[in-house]
Amino acid sequence: MRGVQLAVVPEPVGLRLALRALAEESPCRAAELLVEPDAVAAHLWGRWGTPLEQAGLSRQAFLDILAAYEPELWHWLWGDRTWAQCSQGLAGRLVRRADRRSPNLPASAPRPPALTTGGHDG
Repeated sequence: MRGVQLAVVPEPVGLRLALRALAEESPCRAAELLVEPDAVAAHLWGRWGTPLEQAGLSRQAFLDILAAYEPELWHWLWGDRTWAQCSQGLAGRLVRRADRRSPNLPASAPRPPALTTGGHDG
């Protein structure tokens, strides 16, 4: 049985436009804002926070996962990925991490080994 389920989140079009305009002038600052708690993170956490916390994934863990997902958010910002592709990919990553942390799994349930991440193109 699957643990946490995350609803589809509408694209934050206004936020994307503002970040894209900023990226034209200051790409580094725009990249930072993509993963800061008050921008895209706030938009997503407002819709996913409760089920993630109920599954044992803290807001800080969410922010850490989002920070690692920044290259994909950058692709969304520039139109190389749709919001659906980007947000659903992130949702899948969050669900996998939350399911590993979920206290609702029986003690005998096998837990997948921790994933290591190396560098990637992006």
